[in-house]
Amino acid sequence: ADMTADDLDVSELEIDMKIKLNSEGLADWHVVRNTHTWTPRELHFQFFNRHLWFHVHSNVPYDPHTEKLFEPDVWYDVKIQYSVEEKNLIFYINGQLDSEVEFSTAHPIKLSRGYYGIWSGHRNFNGEIHHVKFTDTESKEVVSKLTPKSAKKAKYMSFLKKKDCDYFKSNAG
Repeated sequence: ADMTADDLDVSELEIDMKIKLNSEGLADWHVVRNTHTWTPRELHFQFFNRHLWFHVHSNVPYDPHTEKLFEPDVWYDVKIQYSVEEKNLIFYINGQLDSEVEFSTAHPIKLSRGYYGIWSGHRNFNGEIHHVKFTDTESKEVVSKLTPKSAKKAKYMSFLKKKDCDYFKSNAG
């Protein structure tokens, strides 16, 4: 798919979130945020078998995930750092290093329209998402976020530039 005006290329990304899984269906896919489609360089960010997965289509390795098994009904503060230049991905859980993944092939992420908490009608998040914030660490701009206030109104949300995030926040209710 070609990039649209709403798409952003991000080579250095930080994700900060507070999240809790429920005890039901822990072996299923639980979407935090997936792009609308699944084409090269798009990000699917989701839980499976109690691990948090960070799939960038066409990266090698393809399926990095946390070492930690997330326990149900426990709140976690998670920070993830992705770098094309360093060819790595680092997971922090509750302020502690969980794991680091080295890529042989790392692409800039094409941030495009996508969904929080659901994808393709069959991958739903089973738990609570307090907040999720995606920051382009090169420009220091917040490129997408989901807050408790916006989560009540939005089922999906495009990645937007900072000025648009401010607009969304003020119009989210």
